[in-house]
Amino acid sequence: MKTHLICTAIDRLTEVGARGAKMAQPDHILMLVRGMTLLKDVPIGFVTKPVAFNQDLKALVANENVNPLFLSYLLVEKKRVMMGLVNTANHGTGRLDTNLLKALPIDIPPLPEQRKIADILSTWDRAIETSEALLATARTQKRALMQSLLTGKRRFPEFEEQEWKIGGLDLLAEIHMGQSPAGSTYNSDGIGSPLLNGPTEFTDRHPVARQWTTKPTKMCKDGDVLVCVRGSSTGRMNVADGAYCIGRGIAAVRKRNGLTDTVYLQQLLHSLVELVLSRAAGSTFPNIDKKSLNALQVHIPTYEAQKRIGLVLADADDEIDSYVGDIKNLHAEKKALMQQLLTGKRRVNVDA
Repeated sequence: MKTHLICTAIDRLTEVGARGAKMAQPDHILMLVRGMTLLKDVPIGFVTKPVAFNQDLKALVANENVNPLFLSYLLVEKKRVMMGLVNTANHGTGRLDTNLLKALPIDIPPLPEQRKIADILSTWDRAIETSEALLATARTQKRALMQSLLTGKRRFPEFEEQEWKIGGLDLLAEIHMGQSPAGSTYNSDGIGSPLLNGPTEFTDRHPVARQWTTKPTKMCKDGDVLVCVRGSSTGRMNVADGAYCIGRGIAAVRKRNGLTDTVYLQQLLHSLVELVLSRAAGSTFPNIDKKSLNALQVHIPTYEAQKRIGLVLADADDEIDSYVGDIKNLHAEKKALMQQLLTGKRRVNVDA
């Protein structure tokens, strides 16, 4: 249940399977009551189409004097309280007891006000869904652009006659493998060089240091592409926005001056994530070494073509970032509204 309004599902049942399945109907509310997820969240969804559910979920049916959509939003607002009701079974799985759930105290306004509040909040949900659909489309278009522009299948008219090379990544970049400094040199007071040891400091784009070292070993530079090369996060990437000391779990991929455009290199590496993972050695603890990174086969256009391709793909990233920002803002606005409308701090006018 990744969205509040349940309109579809990833899995499907055959007609035979559906006959024996428990079905939630439109206006029912589905809530997770068993599973590891309960240790960090209580997923709640409002059903808009018939959907089958298993024993880890409960379907709630609102009483006649309660608007079901309003109730679903009210339960979301009560998540923090419900988290306190979750206990763990013998094997550590979270469990939300039905009797405790039934005893949960809630405040219900008159039915007309419930409907009005539900209409207001569902407007935000629809806006979020629209923005998420636009984001998904933008990401699909970006992937298509990368597949065509970074392989030479699609070329800009002014560069059509120029020859592309195919070779190892080492023709475009230098690989600098990280080396962890002694643990005794670490601090969280901002003294020395910022230190990156792995994915815990990575974000959507640029890393955020949480530790520093007074005796840095290997340093990356502004614009380097940082690649996780050890463990389950192998292949995850960020772009350095300054100088950092890098530990052994990270490699810095640095452009070759005069031969490689920084943005092109960044986009190229992001397109190679799956290939990087395929080169990783080890199943339980994957890792990739400098030789394997250098051997990654890439298409290499002229420097001017690289710059043009990089600009187009960077514009696509800007569009994606814009939609991501819109979605974050809409979620924040909806959360603020819920805190006001579902606690009675802010009342709504209901037409007579």
